Formats: sequence, C-alpha cells, structure tokens
Amino acid sequence: MINYKLFRNKQYFVTAIGTDIGKTHFVTNLYQTLLNNSQKANIIKPVISGFDSDNNDTLEILDILKLENNSENIDKISPFRLKFPLSPDIAAKREEKEFNFNEIKDFCLKNIKKSKESDEFLLIEGAGGVMSPITSNKNFLDLMQELQIPVLLVISNYLGSISHTLTAIKSLEQYNINLEYIIFNFREDSNSGSALEMLESLNNFTDQKIILL
Repeated sequence: MINYKLFRNKQYFVTAIGTDIGKTHFVTNLYQTLLNNSQKANIIKPVISGFDSDNNDTLEILDILKLENNSENIDKISPFRLKFPLSPDIAAKREEKEFNFNEIKDFCLKNIKKSKESDEFLLIEGAGGVMSPITSNKNFLDLMQELQIPVLLVISNYLGSISHTLTAIKSLEQYNINLEYIIFNFREDSNSGSALEMLESLNNFTDQKIILL
C-alpha cells in the first residue's frame, strides 16, 4: 500500500521511462489509497493512443473512478484519443488528425485549477515516456514544463532500464522540472536482477528519492 502522506503536493504529472511501465497501475493504486483514507482525488489521461472500446488505460481509469463508460465521461478523462498504438504524433498522422498542443495544455490547466479550488488530489497521466512526441514539435517534456506541477517518474526493471531512468532524470533536470519521486514498479518476472541491485545501482548515480511500488 502506498503511503499517500509521503506526497507533499496534491497535483502531479505522472510520466515514465517508456511505455507499458506501469503508470496506470500506479495512478489507480494511489487513487484507491487516497479514497480509502477519505481523500478527494481525480485522474485524467489527456492523450491516449491505442484507444479502443474494449481494453485501454482510459477505461481502467473510468473503472477505478466508478464512472460509466460513455462518451461524456471518456471526454472528461481523455479528450485527445487515437486508435493506433503508436506515439501520438505518428498515430495522429495515420488518422489524419492534428492535435493542438495549447488545447491539451489548457485542458490540463483547467483540471489543475479545479483540483486546487476543490482541495483534491489530481493525477495527470502522460502517454508513453518522458519525451514521447505529442505533436510534430512538442513532446511531454514541453507539457510538463508548461504545467509547472511536480512530476512522478514511474520506472520498472528490465535490461536497459537503469540507463533509461538516468536519461529521463537528466532530461527532466535540463527542463528545470520538479521531479519529486521515482516510483519503482518492480516486476518479479523480469530477468534484470533484484530490486535491491537496481536500487543500489541507481543510488550510485542519483540522489532522487525512490518509492518501491
């Protein structure tokens, strides 16, 4: 169980070192913990690729929020949707769509403002990794920089994940983005070594605080 009292803020952008790392698993688990402790909270995932009607992150978020699966509620969570499971810029091109970066930013800012006014937690989940392209000239680092809220970086254990983690940290630092915690989604079925070994290696190169999920 995640100790929600570790988090010093109430509005967070949740990113990762790649795709299928565990962002949705983390935000839904943290949401349930907050709910169990009588804390108000909400989750949005503004941009999603690989969206379909049967199985995707948005529907998982709707389920934990106890919201009916309908177009109105889906629009509240993920208004910028793409069906191809590719980076948003490529998926949009295939669908002959063009996302407006400012509209995505404004959607997030509106939800941040609402959460502050309601004094509730808000978890904004990105798509893919730290530098996944959103449009032809903007990526999620650009969005995080514009939103000016703390970031939680979800990592996992696979061959190469230490390098990917340290690269993501450097990228966030270069954009002066406040990385509050690294969330380590350890997977027992990986052949990349133990959680302790990976933590020891990361701690040799970064002083970022790591929470084991």
